[in-house]
Amino acid sequence: MAINSNNFRAIILAASYGRRMRPLTNHTHKALLQIGEKTVLQRIIDALLYAHIDCITIVTGYPKLRIKLEYIYLNYWHLSNQSSF
Repeated sequence: MAINSNNFRAIILAASYGRRMRPLTNHTHKALLQIGEKTVLQRIIDALLYAHIDCITIVTGYPKLRIKLEYIYLNYWHLSNQSSF
């Protein structure tokens, strides 16, 4: 059986507070920290899309609404026909 990247799915664990990254995470969730022009989460999603993995689940905790608004409805809305938060 050949390995096809279309068979792969990704789960991004973005549910914790990021306490070990304080003071950077005092007011911003660690997945939403900016590195250059993009957030950490955006860089992860871009890397997965580059690898042709387009079935991505994001496990969120307390910042779920912010992640949902920023990533599901704006940047990557075209990749999903559903969201479950």
